[in-house]
Amino acid sequence: MIAVLVCEYLPPSSAGPPTGFQTIGVVLLGALFVVSLAAIFLGRATRREGIAWALVWFCAAVAIIRPELTVRVAKALGIGRGADLVLYCSVVAMMAGFMMMYVRLRRLQRELTLVVRHLALRETSFEANPETGVAGANQRE
Repeated sequence: MIAVLVCEYLPPSSAGPPTGFQTIGVVLLGALFVVSLAAIFLGRATRREGIAWALVWFCAAVAIIRPELTVRVAKALGIGRGADLVLYCSVVAMMAGFMMMYVRLRRLQRELTLVVRHLALRETSFEANPETGVAGANQRE
């Protein structure tokens, strides 16, 4: 929706009327844009996350509406085609996302290990014989 309004201020497209893919793509990306903003207001995402996702959906909508813009940017960066630029950006974004998820997973594993270790030590101290102070001394053989 917003992408359509912004694209009115861009130079006119020589492609003609929007195709079915462009229409469906912009509608879906517009919905994702609204969901990203709603997530901020509902507290399901931080402001930074919500704005970052909204920006991704907006840029994707602009690229769908005006594919010649990706060609211009690609040529300015020394890349032959706009589709290659989109592919390279997607690969870099996915690799960054995978790295962030890996770091988060490792941190969660460390935290879980600390919690389990703490619980194991706590459980062991509860099993200690209060008279001798030795763990497991009150177990029957």
